[in-house]
Amino acid sequence: MSQGGDSLQGELSDLIFGFVREFRLLEKEEISCYGLTVPQQSVVQELAKADTLTMNELSERMSVASSTMTRIVDNLVRDGIIERIGDDRDRRIVMVRLTDHGRELAKNVAVYIETCINTLLAQIPLEKQKEVLNAFKLLLDSLKKESRKCLRDCCK
Repeated sequence: MSQGGDSLQGELSDLIFGFVREFRLLEKEEISCYGLTVPQQSVVQELAKADTLTMNELSERMSVASSTMTRIVDNLVRDGIIERIGDDRDRRIVMVRLTDHGRELAKNVAVYIETCINTLLAQIPLEKQKEVLNAFKLLLDSLKKESRKCLRDCCK
């Protein structure tokens, strides 16, 4: 019997949690080969997309507290992957961006992730791949819309 019971909701819950668990294991084991933790890799990925972000923008995009982001960034700066840049007009604003080493690392990780995704897609019949993509989009959109409400309701 599934955690959520014998229902569509229970089966979907089991599938989502199973997918997340397997993906986290893969991500943790493989990303660590690049010397990064999963949160660090997420920061590198965000900066690769945006080039330069303020610490506040980065915290918001990652949905983590500023203090948590500061710890992650401190380690990435220490390792020469990102650098902090001060704002000449407002000393309170701190921006971060990838170093040359960080950009190279981001490229390597992106190639690895693309290879993994291609390997996964190869296991899905070609005619079903678009359906899988559309289903993931629907689930993600629903999660984005409803996650805050679900969290509020669960913590009452």
